[in-house]
Amino acid sequence: ATGPPVLLTVGPARSGSLWRAIDEQPPSCASLPTHPDDPAFWLYSSGTTGRPKGVVHRHRSILHAVESYGRHVLDVRADDVAYATSKLFFAYGLGASLYFPLTAGASVVLSPEPFSPARTWKLLAEERPSLFFAVPSVYRALLDHAPVGTPEAVSRVRRLLSAGEALPETISREWKERFGQEIIDGLGSTEALHVFLSNRPGECAPGTLGRPVPGYEVQVVDEDGAPAARGEIGALRVRGDSIAAGYWQRSEATRRAFQGEWFVTGDQAVESADGRFRVLGRTDDMLKVSGQWVSPLDVENVVAGVDAVRECAVVGAAGDSGLIELVACVVATAGDVERLRERIDRACAEALPRFKRPKRIVVLDALPRTATGKLQRFVLRDAIRRPTP
Repeated sequence: ATGPPVLLTVGPARSGSLWRAIDEQPPSCASLPTHPDDPAFWLYSSGTTGRPKGVVHRHRSILHAVESYGRHVLDVRADDVAYATSKLFFAYGLGASLYFPLTAGASVVLSPEPFSPARTWKLLAEERPSLFFAVPSVYRALLDHAPVGTPEAVSRVRRLLSAGEALPETISREWKERFGQEIIDGLGSTEALHVFLSNRPGECAPGTLGRPVPGYEVQVVDEDGAPAARGEIGALRVRGDSIAAGYWQRSEATRRAFQGEWFVTGDQAVESADGRFRVLGRTDDMLKVSGQWVSPLDVENVVAGVDAVRECAVVGAAGDSGLIELVACVVATAGDVERLRERIDRACAEALPRFKRPKRIVVLDALPRTATGKLQRFVLRDAIRRPTP
């Protein structure tokens, strides 16, 4: 556009009071004296395990996230255009659509409407972002509803980012096969403000979350809180300057999760010999079957690879014997349900030891998710425990 900029206003501007108020302001103003450790804002957790908690962040949190993930993984530039399907009131969307692009002078695509695959593909084609942020369920939906000419719509994207929950290997592989691009998976949390574990561009290992982002220390620890050896399963904890001060008016939850400088994420994880981390599931989601621990993600990766399975989640439920058994809850694309169950049984028998194989397969219309697209396993567990009418 050419010509002078125009400011459209309503209300007091019509009487001229807005302009008088602007003229009366001093040419400069003193900033409020604050300290990097002062509380600055809070965000609410996503509610994957129950009632969301208010997470209190300090002034230093945003700057640290920019200097760590923003610099070392995103490498945000002034000519970038960022587009995130998560909204600004979630930690993932706040970084993606506000402070990462703002500090680099980059542009942002904001859409007030709820997510839909058609609208997202339209915005990708029209706005041509170079940074795209989404959660795994969004990538799955985009694959399922990709229009003709899709590769062109994402041709300018130089970073495809995923966080919020583990990205299934099936989605990584399918996206790479169809569009020739890698999805950079990472792990973050509202309590850490953004991503602290991430794969790197050109070095993505599907099924893993990569290595710690510079500026963070990440450990797997045993039941006594001591660092576990590589290859051993334990609790995941992280420390860095963006870790929150605690939960608003939730003192007991704060004591459990924030231990000195460390935040205990609530995930069970393992670090490989080459320093890559893999999350096996939330501590509360791990299942003990036949005396052995089972990661739902291990089973889900097998089930998700079966034709006609669009989404999958594995939870535990008491069987007829009263013992915990694995239940695979799937969303199917189409076809005969009984034949689908047979294919899932066959795939699990070929790929998994007996104690990791689902005893039941439940076909659902959709999986319960939060507003950010994260799976709500506790809702799923409650649903399958109810007697079938």
